[in-house]
Parts: sequence; structure tokens; C-alpha cells
Amino acid sequence: MEDPRIRKLARFLIRGAVELKAGEKILIELHGSETGLMKALVQEAYAVGGKPFIHIFDYAVEGALVQGADAEHMEEIAAYELQRMKDMDAYIDIRATTNISMWHNVSDEAQRRYRQYYWGPIHLSERCNHTKWSVLRYPNDAMAQLAGVSTEEYEDFYFKACLVDYEKMGRAMEHLEALMDKTDRVRIVSPGTDISFSIKGIPSYGMHGNRNIPDGEIYT
Repeated sequence: MEDPRIRKLARFLIRGAVELKAGEKILIELHGSETGLMKALVQEAYAVGGKPFIHIFDYAVEGALVQGADAEHMEEIAAYELQRMKDMDAYIDIRATTNISMWHNVSDEAQRRYRQYYWGPIHLSERCNHTKWSVLRYPNDAMAQLAGVSTEEYEDFYFKACLVDYEKMGRAMEHLEALMDKTDRVRIVSPGTDISFSIKGIPSYGMHGNRNIPDGEIYT
């Protein structure tokens, strides 16, 4: 039986976070094996008249691919997926690793090639700038273990955090956004830290349910 919170989150992601419209294409990717939310996202995409596309990554298999690929092959792999991303109007990524150290045996050099020739062109250049996107993690056993709580406790925490009133959050952000827009110098002080810099003339953006989920940051 589907957890009703999964359906509520999927509906929010499709209708709120990426605001999928009828006829728009959305790529839904899953890094991991827990497909419940992905299935709900596909159904919700259809419900608003969208056209869902899916891609499921296995971390171990993807790690083997990255480790063995030289720069030329990494570019070739990226070229196919980049063309698909260019054809998309929206994108959602669910990350559900069962082990945060899954790529520990992938060399630093291989991961550098991955970031330069794959992640950079597809995600930083294309997806972030040309699609309506949202990225989130999934509350599995691994995340609960890292938090030092049971999976059930972590699921309760996760859904409460992800399903807040984002419209109310957006309204609460307005005053700080306005202050940041007229601010020149910023100083950050904490134990061992004392730095200052200027944000004059740099626009500020309040993220309230429209990028990384759960949301709540205001950034320049």
C-alpha cells in the first residue's frame, strides 16, 4: 500500500515545484532502487497532461562506468544524455543511495572527469539553466542510520520537512530578500571564522519549494 505522504509529495513536486503543464516533457531520474516516489511522479505527470520520461541509475554500475571511462568516452556518454535533456521542459531527480560511500573506490581523477565532461554540461549548464527542476533525497534506511534514528522516525521527520507551507515560507522571506538586495557588506563571524565580502548589486533569490527539496534558502 502506498504511503499517502508519497502521493502528497509527488503531487506537490509536479504541480508546485516544477509546475508541469499539459504537453510539457519531464525527465524523472532515480539514483537508487526505491521506486515508489518515482512511480507516483509518473502518474502525477500524466494527471496534468505531461509527458514523463524515466531513467534509473544503479550507483554501483554507474560507478564502474565512471571509473573506466576516459575523457573521450565520458564526453560520448554525456552527448546522448545532453540531447535528451535539451528536449525536456522539466526535471526531477530522486537520490536514494543505500551507502554514501558507494563511490569510495572510484578514483578522484575519474570523478573529476565525470564532473567536467558529464555533470557540468548536462546539469550545471543545461538542466539548471533551461529546465524547471527539483532535486531531492529519499528517506531510506541509510539516511536514517546517518541521523541515528529509526527509519520510521526519519520518514516522519523527512515528510514534515518536505511538505511545509511553501507559500507561507515565501512570504516570510520577502523582508530578508529586500534587505539583501540593498546590502553592500556582509560579515560572517563564528568560532574560528571572521570573513566579510560585498554582495552589492547581486540579486537575491528566495527558494521556497521550487528547487532543492526541502527548501528554505535565500541566496545571491
